[in-house]
Amino acid sequence: MYAAHFGLKREPFSIAPDPRYLFMSERHREALAHLLYGVRGGGGFVLLTGEIGAGKTTVCRCFLEQVPKRTNVAYIFNPKLTALELLQSVCEEFRITVTARDGAAAPTQKDHVDALNEYLLRTHAAGQNSVLIIDEAQNLSADVLEQLRLLTNLETNERKLLQIILIGQPELRDMLARPELEQLAQRVVARFHLDPLAEEETAHYIKHRLSVAGMSGLIPFDRDARHRIHELTRGVPRRINLLCDRALLGAYASGRQRVDRAIVDKAASEVFDFSRHGAQRWQRQRNVLAGGAIAVAALVVGGVAVALVSGPRRSVAPQGPGPATVKDYTDPLNEYLLRTHASGQNNVLIIDEAQMLSADVLEQLRLLTNLETNERKLLQIILIGQPELRTMLARPELEQLAQRVIARYHLKALSEQESIQYIRHRLIVAGLTAALPFERAAMQR
Repeated sequence: MYAAHFGLKREPFSIAPDPRYLFMSERHREALAHLLYGVRGGGGFVLLTGEIGAGKTTVCRCFLEQVPKRTNVAYIFNPKLTALELLQSVCEEFRITVTARDGAAAPTQKDHVDALNEYLLRTHAAGQNSVLIIDEAQNLSADVLEQLRLLTNLETNERKLLQIILIGQPELRDMLARPELEQLAQRVVARFHLDPLAEEETAHYIKHRLSVAGMSGLIPFDRDARHRIHELTRGVPRRINLLCDRALLGAYASGRQRVDRAIVDKAASEVFDFSRHGAQRWQRQRNVLAGGAIAVAALVVGGVAVALVSGPRRSVAPQGPGPATVKDYTDPLNEYLLRTHASGQNNVLIIDEAQMLSADVLEQLRLLTNLETNERKLLQIILIGQPELRTMLARPELEQLAQRVIARYHLKALSEQESIQYIRHRLIVAGLTAALPFERAAMQR
C-alpha cells in the first residue's frame, strides 16, 4: 500500500521466497553452486543449512529454475512425517501409483519402496535424473533419515539413481554428526552453511530489493537507518524484510519520504515485539494505521475464504488403516489451497484464544504456511489472544514462527478520555438524546 508513495512498482520486502529478489552475495552464489554440483555430480546427499530466515528456501527456489533438463524433482516442505508417510509423499510428488499387494487393505512401506525403485530404474533408462528436495529437514527423525539413506542404495556403476537435497537449520548438521547416522553422513557429497549478511551486504541487499521493485532514485533509508537495520536484524534476510517493510509503512503513515533511525526503532518495536533494544512503541494512532492496514490489506486482495476454528467440522478419510493422521489432513488442505489460489481466492484462518495453543500446534500452523508461490503464502493465519501469546512467541523454539509475523498489535485498555467517549457512544447508539446520565466524576471513577 506504500509502493506508489516511494515510486515503487510493487512492495519490495515480502517474506515470500521470490527468486526475482534473490540477492546473490558471495555466500548465496556458493550455496547455489553446491546445489547444482550435487545434482550434476551423481552423488547421494547434498546438505544446505543456515540460520532461520537466512535465505535457504529462496536459494532453493532459484535452484529449481536452473535444474538441468530431463530432471524430475520432488519437493517436500512439511517433513514432520513417519517413514511410511514420507514414502507416500515422495511417491505422490513423483506421481507414482502405488498399489497394495497380497490383498492388503492399504499399500505397505515395502510397496512404496518397490514402486519408487521401479520408477527410478525406468526414468534412468530413459536418460532422466530424479532429485528429492526436503525443506525443514531438521524436523526429520533418525528413523526417517535412515529410510532416506536406504533409498539411495539403488545405483548404477556411475551414479546414485536418487539424489537427495536436505535443507534445514544448523541442528541438521548436529543430527548428522551422531554416530547412528554416520552412514548417511558419509554419503553427503556437498554441504554448505549459509551465514547471515555482513553490514555492507545488508546495505546492498536493501538497495537490491528496492531496485527490483522499481526504484530508480535515492533509496529512502539513510545511512544511520541502514546501520540500525543491520544491528537489529543481525544480517538475517527475513528479519531485514520484516523490518524494512514495516519501516516504509511507518514513513508512509507519517507522510515522510525518508526513513531514519527513529522510524526503524519504532518499526522494530512492532515487528519484533521486544524492548531489549530500547525501541519505543508507535503512538496509538499510528499503531492502528500501520498494524490495522496490513491486516486489512491481507483480506481485501481478491476473494477471501475465512475459516474460524470453531466452525463446522469436515470428515477426513484416512489414507490407510487406522485413524486419520496429520498427513491425511494436510494433504487435502494443501490441495484446497492450491485449487483456490488458482481461481484467484485467498484463504485466511482466524484462531481466537490462541494463547491456549501448545508449542507443537503452533509449529504445525507454521508448517501449514510453507505452501507458497514466489509472491505469497497460500494460507494467512490471524492469531488472537491474551498477552501470554506474545510471551510464547518469544521462546527460542518458536523463533521460526515469530519471524513470519508480518503484523502484530497489542490492544491496550482505554484512556480516561476514551472511556468517557466509549460510554457516550454506547448510550447514543441505544437511543439517548438528552444529557448523559453519568456525572463526569462518576465516569472518571
